This record gives sequence, C-alpha cells and structure tokens, in this order.
Amino acid sequence: MSWSQAFATLQKAIESASNGDAVWVAAGTYYPTKDSTGNATPSDPRTKTFYITDDIEIYGGFNGTETMLDQRDWVANPTILDGNIGDPFDPLDNTYHVVYFENVTGAARLDGFTIRNGFNNGPLNPHGAGILMTNADPVIAHCWFIDNAQENPGIVGGGAMGILNTSNPYVVNCVFTNNTAIFGGAVYTENSNPNFVNCTSYQNQAEVAGFLYLESGTASVTNGIHWEDVSFPTFDSNTGSGLTVTYTLTSDAVTGTGNITPTSPG
Repeated sequence: MSWSQAFATLQKAIESASNGDAVWVAAGTYYPTKDSTGNATPSDPRTKTFYITDDIEIYGGFNGTETMLDQRDWVANPTILDGNIGDPFDPLDNTYHVVYFENVTGAARLDGFTIRNGFNNGPLNPHGAGILMTNADPVIAHCWFIDNAQENPGIVGGGAMGILNTSNPYVVNCVFTNNTAIFGGAVYTENSNPNFVNCTSYQNQAEVAGFLYLESGTASVTNGIHWEDVSFPTFDSNTGSGLTVTYTLTSDAVTGTGNITPTSPG
C-alpha cells in the first residue's frame, strides 16, 4: 500500500491490521473514535480508545513520502494520539484511556508517538489514562507521555501508564512529563513485570511516587533520568521489594548499581 492509498483514520488501519503487520502513521493529531467493542457511538463517549489486541507494529513520525522505516523522523513529524475528544477546554469529557493494549505479546509495538490528554476518573479500569495494559507485553518506544491524569480515589494510579494483569512491557527511550495520579504520577504497575530503559521523567505529580508505583510484581528501571522535583519520592513500592533501579540519575536516594542520587559521593 502507498501513501496515496492510506486509510482515512488510524482506527480503521488498526482494525484492518493483523498479527505481524506494520502500520505507518503520518504526522498529525488522532482521536479515538470507537470503544473496545468497536462501537462508534457508545453511551459513554469517554470509553473510546485505540484498542489494540493483535501483535501489530504501529509507527509514527512520517511526513507521507517515506518508503523505508528508517526515513521517518518522529521529532520533525509529531504524531499525536489525543484523548481530548470533547470540549477542548474541559478535561472531564476526555477519554478514560487513550490507548488500550490487551492480550498482546512482545511482537506488538507502539513507536514514535505523543500520548496526551487521557483523563481517567471512571469506575472501570481505574488506571492508565495514557495507556492501559492488561495481559500485554508490548514494546513502547520513542513516545512522549504528557498531560495524562488519573483521579479516581483509592489505591489506583498511573496517569501515563497502567500496567496490570501479568503484563510485561518493554518501555524504551520514552519521556514522561506533567502526568498526575494518586499512586504513580506517571506509572502504576500491579501483578506485572515492566522494564524501563533509557527513559526520562520530570514534573509528574502524585500523592505517592512521582514516576512509578509498584503495587505488586517486579519492575526494572535502567539507564534513565528520573528527577521528580514536584512529587517525592520518585519511586515507591507496596511490597518493599521487587523494584530494581540501576545506572539512573534520580532525585531519590535509591540503592542500586551505578545510580547517581542526591546522596552520591562528590
């Protein structure tokens, strides 16, 4: 398929793709148009989401002339997945989850996008306003998470990302900023095992853990910059263990190989 034959909507491209397919997305702003059942007119429009259940690769950052993947530039050609589906000045009608991965393997990939303006204060799946994952192991690469918020009461969280139900995502070269939640301003993980590599976070807000809150399972953070100057601590864990942070510049006094913290010598 050529650019001249491109789908009119991202949702249609996702629905038409199957395991092993790659979807190239041109620069622009895209809004969810259906809920997870495929309904374009759900009783609650906020349930609309980019629902991904196949092992497909979705790449942003194209200008519409490329013929090879390595020609794209996600900085010059911002490709935005936006939850602001209603009044642009009222977050209360934004989608609960901008993207929803369910039952995918490590062959699924989201690469080169900005995910913004998810607002989750709903009663179901009260985590992950930017991305929700359940039993999902996708690769999330070269993505920017900004202005996503989770505002349900209780032990819920993950403004940018909620990782649940034996999910094992690999998150690499991503930036998290200005996301808010009660637990884990950027990330909440439960009964899962995510890995974060070469990621940066700053100015995320939470009552507990500005960047990542680990409710259960394990989580690994490697070679990152996580300096949360708004909410402290940057990391927290309900289990008291299971969280490994290494070779990371962080505002917390986190024990781990190669970390640079406020208490580091020199």
